[in-house]
Amino acid sequence: MTWQVPALATAAQAFLLTLALGPETSRPAQAVAATLAAALTGLSAQLMVKYRRLELSDNRLLERIEQQLGVDQILGLPPHSAARARLGDNQPWWVRLSSFRLWLLGIGAFSMADLVIAIDALAGLELFR
Repeated sequence: MTWQVPALATAAQAFLLTLALGPETSRPAQAVAATLAAALTGLSAQLMVKYRRLELSDNRLLERIEQQLGVDQILGLPPHSAARARLGDNQPWWVRLSSFRLWLLGIGAFSMADLVIAIDALAGLELFR
């Protein structure tokens, strides 16, 4: 569920930005489309964070069950140990990055672009024409 949110939000962003930046679209319609796109980014970020929190809660419960069953002794390391312990130290830097944080940054960048487009449409600056 966590990763369905950004995928669907990206598709919706593409549609809304096509409207907001379309040469035939009126300024009020551009402002509405860009504002909706900005709202969508906020909603998407909130939902991603909520799903992430729920996932972490489930992980803690699962970790307790695994400890009680002795899964760490069977595997040789705790299944919920740090990624570095499970994958090893020689992972490329892009593998070590948090995808969750990167997606939130990306969603934030879309939000900023949406707001600039909305302000541009409302102020009539025509920065994107």
